[in-house]
Amino acid sequence: MLQKKKNYIFPLVLGLTGAFTASVEAASCVNSGGYYTFSGALNYQRDDATMNVFSNKFGSIGSEVWGLGCFGDPDADRDVYLRLQVNSAPVAGYTDVYPTNVDGIGVRYNFALNTGSLSFCPVQFDDHISNSTRTYTCHILKKDTQGLSMGASLQFVKTRPNVSSGAITTIPSVTSSYSLNNQSGQWDLNPIWSGAGSVVVTVQACAINNSSIAVPLDPVLADSFSGAGSTKGDRTFTIDLNCDAGTRINASLSGTQSTETANDSILALSGAGMSGVASGIGIQLLYGGAPLKLNNNIVLKTSAGGQEFPPGAFTARYFQTKDNVTAGSANATATLNITYQ
Repeated sequence: MLQKKKNYIFPLVLGLTGAFTASVEAASCVNSGGYYTFSGALNYQRDDATMNVFSNKFGSIGSEVWGLGCFGDPDADRDVYLRLQVNSAPVAGYTDVYPTNVDGIGVRYNFALNTGSLSFCPVQFDDHISNSTRTYTCHILKKDTQGLSMGASLQFVKTRPNVSSGAITTIPSVTSSYSLNNQSGQWDLNPIWSGAGSVVVTVQACAINNSSIAVPLDPVLADSFSGAGSTKGDRTFTIDLNCDAGTRINASLSGTQSTETANDSILALSGAGMSGVASGIGIQLLYGGAPLKLNNNIVLKTSAGGQEFPPGAFTARYFQTKDNVTAGSANATATLNITYQ
């Protein structure tokens, strides 16, 4: 089995329910907080699919959460129309993903009520903004007072095949406003997202296409081995890895070392010591004809760009560990950890 090493940083800043201190004026709602920014780091693979949401949520950063407080009409129930506006058209082919300053990376806005918030507006968990605008109809009874506290987060989306490393510093701002039924006018509220921030984007230099490989070794006779240290059944295989030119490719082999030999390149058989499992042999993996030692990081090569390993670059084979070999199953599992920079 092959593994790609990936590191992801998922920053999340949670807000607390806001408090409203503004007095009632001609308009029946007041607002607090907002002007959120964002920060963090984003790592993704070169072969991540287009339309892939390749980040968990980046939480909002701000001194005060975005909140809305509305005061009921003394004579009648009212509807408050809360309008969220993305100040950009969506990316072509999408309805809820908007461009950033990095070509090929878009942003999706998520909204939800904060824990403990009142819910007179029908904001659902992970609501998005489609086609630049979302309007909530919020009902308030006469002589009543209602409020809500809304959390916000971002997700970044790959919108084209080839994306370069860089820094996301600008996203479309998200503004807000409200209006009332049976009353003319629209009133601006605080922006939710200011549009400013910094997320460092790192594109991994390689793409691997076969992350799990089975290498079947042909059966051999137990008495065909010539003595401890002899080998049989060489079977070649390769790894479908493509990298950018100049990438340094490293590898280390991890697995269970055979206890029947001091040779640290020999894998123990699965179920060693159990009935039906062969003894006196282990499995050895080689690269370019040289044994791969367990838990030893080596530099495989510096990429010239493109396909990295030709057919037959790696070999698996039986290795005799003791003077006597007994027949039985001879399987082993190992992980080849490939890293690149």
